[in-house]
Parts: sequence; structure tokens; C-alpha cells
Amino acid sequence: MTEAERKFSITKADHTGFTVGSLSEALAYWNGVPGFEIVTEFNLGGELLENVTGVAGAEVSIAAVAFKV
Repeated sequence: MTEAERKFSITKADHTGFTVGSLSEALAYWNGVPGFEIVTEFNLGGELLENVTGVAGAEVSIAAVAFKV
């Protein structure tokens, strides 16, 4: 192990993303896990998303779920 590897450590995770086949089913699951709550849900589209994905007319549905201690 190098000196740089010994100094590196992960202290927390800020966020993680998942692509799911059904947002409503995923939210139903996470809403049932003790300690988790749905923070926000929204749809996103437009020029920025088209440029990022390379797909004309691209739209996504996004939800944030957080663990509350």
C-alpha cells in the first residue's frame, strides 16, 4: 500500500443515485424502510437534459429519499 492509499479514507456518503423501472414502486419500498422519508419528487426536462443525455425531448422523474436519524 502506498502512502497516498494509507491517507485516503471515506468519511461519509453525500448521495447515491439509482435508475429504476418504476419510481412509484421504488418510493413505496423506501418509504416503508424505518428511518427513511421521501424528501422531494419532481420532473426534469429541457435543453440541459437533452444536452447531457443526447436525447431530444428527454424527460426524467426524480425523487430524493433521505435517512433521518
